[in-house]
Amino acid sequence: MKKIVAIHDVIAEKYPALIFPNRINRTLWNLKVWLAIKQADLIMTVSEFSRQGIIEHFGISGENIRVVSEAADKDFRPIHETNLLSAKLAPFGLDISTRYILYVGGIAPHKNLSTLINAYSGLIKDSRHNDIKLVLVGDYESDVFLVDNNLKVLIKKLHITDNVIFTGFISDEELVCFYNAALVFGLPSFMEGFGLPAVEAMACGTPVIGSKTTALPEVLGDAGLFFDPNKPDELLEHLTIIIENGELRKKLALRSIQRASTFSWQKSAVQVLNVFNNLKSNGTIS
Repeated sequence: MKKIVAIHDVIAEKYPALIFPNRINRTLWNLKVWLAIKQADLIMTVSEFSRQGIIEHFGISGENIRVVSEAADKDFRPIHETNLLSAKLAPFGLDISTRYILYVGGIAPHKNLSTLINAYSGLIKDSRHNDIKLVLVGDYESDVFLVDNNLKVLIKKLHITDNVIFTGFISDEELVCFYNAALVFGLPSFMEGFGLPAVEAMACGTPVIGSKTTALPEVLGDAGLFFDPNKPDELLEHLTIIIENGELRKKLALRSIQRASTFSWQKSAVQVLNVFNNLKSNGTIS
């Protein structure tokens, strides 16, 4: 029987110290991936960025790897009903008049949230921006990866505890409203295999700033702004530009919606079926 293995990214291989709590977990992970690759007739992944990472790390021929992209669910869209937005934001102490920067994803060390927090701290030192909040959406209690427990320590040290909101896990019905009401969405990860939250944000017309050491430049194209994840000052500069330039936000919002529309789960499903059918009928990859 032909076997196809999906490898989303090589984050665990590139940043093991930020992923695994101990050496045993790392060893078991490496063994599992090695066994999967050894049996695979074909590998699928989610971006050209991840494809190149797999080639380089595992020494696999690129001819045996196919890219099938991800997409935002159709529920992620621009919402103009202010009453709906207000109702979903209110339980978290927010409303549609609140200016905030949004992050959505894991609360793991490789997500590099300390860089976002440091950049945000610098931003609100400017009296013109000291009303802006930072909203971090993610399940910090049961993340499948390590949880960065140093974040709240950093926030307290920077004296911005009252300015940063941890929502914990929220539903998609709530999340789409958070995207819509945000000034800008930030994804500062050291590595992302695709960056699905960024595509969800784009589908809602939210400007995105992302790390350039990830798949985000490939996925977002000219709809996003990019920075070095090791340089909080560079992120701060981009945040300031977007927040102070309403015309740029409008331009990026339009580009974002258009770019997000190029991804769909229907397209992805067709790509997967084509891979299956080619492998089944020919016994080879085409």
